[in-house]
Amino acid sequence: MVAVKSARILRLPLPAQPAARADWEARRLLRRLGWPALLAASCLAVACAGWWHAQTMAAQQVLLLARIAAASSTPAVPANPPPDTDERIKPTQASLPPHEALPEQLQLLMQAARDSGISLAKADYKPQQEVRANVLRYQITLPVKAKFSNVQRFIVNALQSMPTLTLESVTFRRERIESGTVEARIQLVLLVRKAITR
Repeated sequence: MVAVKSARILRLPLPAQPAARADWEARRLLRRLGWPALLAASCLAVACAGWWHAQTMAAQQVLLLARIAAASSTPAVPANPPPDTDERIKPTQASLPPHEALPEQLQLLMQAARDSGISLAKADYKPQQEVRANVLRYQITLPVKAKFSNVQRFIVNALQSMPTLTLESVTFRRERIESGTVEARIQLVLLVRKAITR
């Protein structure tokens, strides 16, 4: 008689962590069922996610249709009429310096020129009244002969120190290309509040 050896069954301990156990179970099922089952399970998961998304979108559509119906049943509220031009201009006019402060504004302009290394020999001033506003526009034309960098610095300093000053145009001319100085014609506009006459 031949002695039969009893085979010893090897029992593997199951992992204690749930994630490791789920991974082990998934591998076991994959070996048992094969790739077609995995593909079918994936398709089923995608179909369930699509169905859930369609249900969510349908619920949102019902809410939006209810909002549209409610909005269309209520009468539209007329918008406030825009303020007239005078009402819109008043805050801007209040921020302008008064006409009486014109000498101080011109002194600021001269100071900006001195700080930039420019001497202003001549300046032309032309007042222009705005028709529909209580504002005077002083068009100031300055012929300047200096280095380009000084002219540029003067324009920047003047505009920064005087908020109601605007640059209208600048033209440059150079006699010779090797010359370090340029002739510039700077046109500025200074806005001031018109003096109230009684």
